[in-house]
Amino acid sequence: MTVPLIFRAAHLHLFLDLFREIGVPVESALARSALPGAIEEMPDAYVSLPLALPWMAQTGRDLTPMELGFLASRAVSLGSLDVRLQGSLGAAVSGYERIVRALRLAAIEDSALAAGVRWDRGRLRLYTSMPRLAGHPHACIVEWVNLQAMIAVVQSVAGQGWAPVEMTFVSRAGVPDAALGAFDRTRVLVGQRLTSILVEPAALALAARDDPHSVADGARGKLPGGETAEVWTFPAALRSAIQPYLAEGPVGLAQAAEMARMSPRTLQRRLRHSGTSFAETVQQARFDLARGWLSDASLKVSDVALMAGYENPQHFSRAFRKFSGLTPSDFRQLTSAS
Repeated sequence: MTVPLIFRAAHLHLFLDLFREIGVPVESALARSALPGAIEEMPDAYVSLPLALPWMAQTGRDLTPMELGFLASRAVSLGSLDVRLQGSLGAAVSGYERIVRALRLAAIEDSALAAGVRWDRGRLRLYTSMPRLAGHPHACIVEWVNLQAMIAVVQSVAGQGWAPVEMTFVSRAGVPDAALGAFDRTRVLVGQRLTSILVEPAALALAARDDPHSVADGARGKLPGGETAEVWTFPAALRSAIQPYLAEGPVGLAQAAEMARMSPRTLQRRLRHSGTSFAETVQQARFDLARGWLSDASLKVSDVALMAGYENPQHFSRAFRKFSGLTPSDFRQLTSAS
């Protein structure tokens, strides 16, 4: 079953920073958009890609999509990746294992992604594919982020001066001169089947060095769809897309369907096939947020209730007990003790 197209807000932040650099009034542009109002405060939240991608292109319309993607993606680093992904990369013993882990878990960053590595004429081709964005006029914006993320992983082993032998885009748009200058040792091709970089095997055979952005095993969270090859389930992706909006008020079925780019009836049918309902999905999204906030001792339980979108602490307590068997106060006491 296909899942809603979502990506981490940390990647949207790359573009917000660029927009400020070029003089775009970001706050007013966000206020006019369908994106969550407080998304700048939530780097680890997820955002609907169908809503964000045209907004980024329109807001940065003084640049071509290729220019926009290149300029914003220059800030991509291992530190901008999800901590769960960072933790997995930090445990790798070689460059090859590090990139395999990154590609296997790439959908943590963007649910549109399929990724892998294969041999190509004696070299290794690291690739990503976004079949559900095929033909999208602004897909090259995301292609740049994906390419720079793969390059950052290889550079964490081979050094900051490393550059790929070849870089390919599915988009047929012209690559800006600034990008060609930045990758003057790299053959850049457009209109290809995959978004990819070509790597000499020796670069990935190196031992993986400790990275300042790696985290210990204990700091890793659970993957959204479980520790399986499929990172996302349909309900998990929808919950993640809904969560940034909850503090702003109730999230309705029509709004959620717009995020998922499907009709409300289709959305409900997909959820039924997954053994849940829209109302249950919203309640689970609230519970997931509240559970994390309760670990912050500086927040009152009543504050957490409001942040999670509940009208009063009593409603919050009943809903929280439904999923955990505990009141919010009991949950906080038990988790802080452990």
